[in-house]
Amino acid sequence: MERAHGYERIITGLYKYYENGGMRNIILHFIGDGLELPYYRSLIHKYNLENKAIFYGMKDKNEIEKIYDKCDLGVSVLGGYKKGIEYHATLKTREYFAAGLPFIGAGSHDVSDYDEFRDYVLSFSNDPTPIDMTKVVAFYDK
Repeated sequence: MERAHGYERIITGLYKYYENGGMRNIILHFIGDGLELPYYRSLIHKYNLENKAIFYGMKDKNEIEKIYDKCDLGVSVLGGYKKGIEYHATLKTREYFAAGLPFIGAGSHDVSDYDEFRDYVLSFSNDPTPIDMTKVVAFYDK
C-alpha cells in the first residue's frame, strides 16, 4: 500500500456516509502491506470503522481470487494526484475485470477508453476529497 493509492479517501468517505445516515452495509477489504498500512489502520480506528474493514495482509494469487469472490466492487488508484498522475493503466483494473468486478478510481483509466468497459468504471476527481459513497452505492445498484 503506497501513498498514491489514496485509500484514505474511501475510508473518510465511508465515515462521512455513515455520519450522514447511510444505511448500506459496506465492508472494505484491504489486501497487501506497505508504508501506508499503519495510516489506513489508524483512520479505521479513528472513525470507529473496525467492523467495516478487513485487513488481510499479503496473499498469493489463489487467496486473492477467493477474497475477490467476497467483493462486489474493486478500488483502483485514488491518489494519483499525489504523483501528478491523471491517466492510469494498471494491472489491478484488469484483475478486477477478470474477476467480474466493476471498479471505482480517480482520474482517467485506460479501460474507460473502450465503450464496452465504460459502464463498469466509476471515476472520481483526482484530488484529496473524500469519496462520495452515495455515488458508489448508486453505481453498484445500477
